[in-house]
Amino acid sequence: MRLQHRPGIFLFIIYLVWFQACTPLPAAAAPAFSRASPTAPIQATQTPPLPSPTSSIISIWLSPSLPGLAREQILHAWSGLVTSSSSKAQVQVVTGKSHSSSPSQTRVGEWVYALVVPFFQPVLHTTLDDLQQAWKGKTPAAPLWMTSETLEIFKTWWGQPAAGMVRVETAGDLLQKAWNEKAAWALVPFEQLDPRWRVLRVDGQSPFDPQFSPSTYPLSVPIMATGDSSASLSLTVKNYDRNHLTVLALSGVTALARRTAALMNEKGVLYPAISIDQWLQSADLTHISNEVSFNEACPPPKAALREALFCSSPEYIRLLEAVGADIIELTGNHNLDRGEDAYFYSLELYRQRGWKTYGGGANLEEAQRPLFIEHHGNRLAFLGCNMAGPEIAWAGKEKPGAAPCDFNALASRVASLRLAGYLPVVTLQAFETEDYRPAPMQQPNSFVRLAEAGAVVISGSQAHVPQGFQFIGDHYIHFGLGNLFFDQTDTPLTRQATIDRHIFYEGRYLGVELLPIHIVEYGRPVPMSDDEAQRFLETLFHASFQ
Repeated sequence: MRLQHRPGIFLFIIYLVWFQACTPLPAAAAPAFSRASPTAPIQATQTPPLPSPTSSIISIWLSPSLPGLAREQILHAWSGLVTSSSSKAQVQVVTGKSHSSSPSQTRVGEWVYALVVPFFQPVLHTTLDDLQQAWKGKTPAAPLWMTSETLEIFKTWWGQPAAGMVRVETAGDLLQKAWNEKAAWALVPFEQLDPRWRVLRVDGQSPFDPQFSPSTYPLSVPIMATGDSSASLSLTVKNYDRNHLTVLALSGVTALARRTAALMNEKGVLYPAISIDQWLQSADLTHISNEVSFNEACPPPKAALREALFCSSPEYIRLLEAVGADIIELTGNHNLDRGEDAYFYSLELYRQRGWKTYGGGANLEEAQRPLFIEHHGNRLAFLGCNMAGPEIAWAGKEKPGAAPCDFNALASRVASLRLAGYLPVVTLQAFETEDYRPAPMQQPNSFVRLAEAGAVVISGSQAHVPQGFQFIGDHYIHFGLGNLFFDQTDTPLTRQATIDRHIFYEGRYLGVELLPIHIVEYGRPVPMSDDEAQRFLETLFHASFQ
């Protein structure tokens, strides 16, 4: 059919097109789609408008000097535009002080670093000024080890280091290379700490402090957002979160008897703790190895050193309350000195206060049972046993007392707990010796075996003389801490001790801070001076298995 023979049809088509174009469309109805009827027809919806040039989407630029993990955090959280051009970005995210001329800056976080040394180097602390003077080559100092990423960050913050001051190594090889040096310091980001590093205090502060504040710590590198839109950012960038950290204060022998009891009676029950109570109270978990049961029939304390059957007046438990006790270890060999009634009475006192016990109990099954504590996401399992005896101190099937050591069973239990995601902490009532070195062979071998099975901390609770250390991989062994509250302090060796402050973070064991003390007045621990502490640690490190 030819068009010229049907002019009416042609005019009708033109009119129809014109009419549809000029007639307004009805308002869009709600879609007829229902989740309960997946086969129902889906009605067309209006296409949402594209963002206008005045949209609130912000473009950011990430400085190459940002730590890699910080960049990952930002990219994971950021829903806006990330550009490779700093000049075209509305906001620049940088480390340290920004060199931008923009007056608008917002601190969006900080990256915490630690100044560390290989564990057996006996330095304790420094100042930020001394560290920066060494960085600039103005004072002699040990070489400072770090990764290339850390170097770039501190160059941005502190400027170019002096020639030869910094040694660069990969994160995987840094510890081993520094460990082989006679004197070496390192700068390490908090998330890369290892128990074989020992963290130094800078201007009196350490990221291992229970009240640590990143915003005031000298080695917290600020992360800044610069630009007119920086105040509108909702980013939080950090590698330290107190809500993911657990501080455990582990202590040595406590025996509130004899001359220690006499001191408490004379000067007050709380007097022995007046110099170190904050060290214990401030921890998230405070451990006390209490070797003497409380007894309502306890006779007045005798100052005679030869008194062998110990007991503690019930009022003395106020001292343990005052230091914030949470966990009571019961591996000691004097808890049954005054019979089973005193033992059960003490268990009830602990239960009333909500304190947890391990390493001993009302019977053998209870004594061998691990103590599980989950804090800030860190899953800890405490186990303990008495390897030195005497047999009368050991628990039986229907008898209270300390768990005897069965190292085959204990190693198997440790390995199972580690596989289940727990961090095993094992404390042992081992053989006593008046030496900085542990009792020959049997004791070190037992400690090492538990470390190889998976215990992250193995600690000797028996020692009246503090003893040395050993690492099996990154598993920490301290063969003996010395006394906490006890009167066996008649020699220079028995007057020395440590409190070990252990740090756990996001399911990992990060390391320990050693808090050296000396005992005065037959039972009052006092912090050592800096000089005393350094000489003491030199002695312990010399007696260690390195």
